[in-house]
Formats: sequence, structure tokens, C-alpha cells
Amino acid sequence: GVVVPTYFGNANGAACHFPFTFEGRSYSACTTDGRSDDMLWCSTTADYDTDHKFGFCPSERLYTRDGNADGKPCVFPFTFEGRSYSACTTDGRSDGYRWCATTANYDQDKLYGFCPTRADSTVTGGNSAGELCVFPFTFLGKEYSTCTREGRNDGHLWCATTSNFDR
Repeated sequence: GVVVPTYFGNANGAACHFPFTFEGRSYSACTTDGRSDDMLWCSTTADYDTDHKFGFCPSERLYTRDGNADGKPCVFPFTFEGRSYSACTTDGRSDGYRWCATTANYDQDKLYGFCPTRADSTVTGGNSAGELCVFPFTFLGKEYSTCTREGRNDGHLWCATTSNFDR
């Protein structure tokens, strides 16, 4: 399965353990359930309810890479070329790298970083330019709560970036 390192939390950077149980429910991906700040997290053991070991999943809300902002997290919304952004963007770049401002106004402050690859993002291929997977999603009338190989003959896992791929 996917190896997802964690940050902060109480698991000292241990990888996520998928699937894991939280409040009696099984999870096979990072989740925001149980949090009021929308930070993605996972258990680093099979049963969070018993062990209470967790970490936060890679996210632009935790940190950025490279750029000129010393790894500071994104600030959403931010202004770039007079337009407001509430997520990482490839606008203004020709290399396709996703980036964000680390202050509310890039036009004024010029501080930015590159967004880390999230465990729930589409990393390669597809037609969504790194948009996040949406779980659950519907494909050919069936609901999926994890990436699937259905509909492909090359064995690659994929996900939808909307709640209903059929539409």
C-alpha cells in the first residue's frame, strides 16, 4: 500500500497504518474526521481507539518545500496577480509545479513555497493537474472510498476528483 510519512502528532514521524480504526470505523486514507481544523491525519497503528498514536499527513497547510518562505505553510486565501486562490495552483508557472503564497498577498510580499504531494492527491497522469481525490466517489454507479483499478486494464490505481465520475 501507500507509505505516508506523518508530521507532528505523537508518533514521532511513523508512517500511517492503513487501514486503521477510529471511533469504530475503518479508514484506508488520511482523514479530517474528528478534527475541527480540517487537518488531514492518520493513525500510525491499526487501532487508534486503543493506541491513540497519530500524525498529520503531508499537506500544504503544514509546510511548503523550496521557494523563498523557509518552509512556512500556505496561507489561504492568497492573492496572486489580483486573483484570490483558496488552494495550491500552477498558475504563473510553465513547469506544472503546484505552489502557494505563504502570506495573504503574494503580489505584495512575493513569498511562496511549493506544495508537498498529498497522500490524497492525483500525482501522475490523469486530467486533473494534481487535484485532490474526492472520497467517496461514484464510478459506473458504484461508490468507492479508496483508489481503484476498476475501469483500467494497466493495473494502475486511480481516483476521481469529483464526487461523481459518471457525471
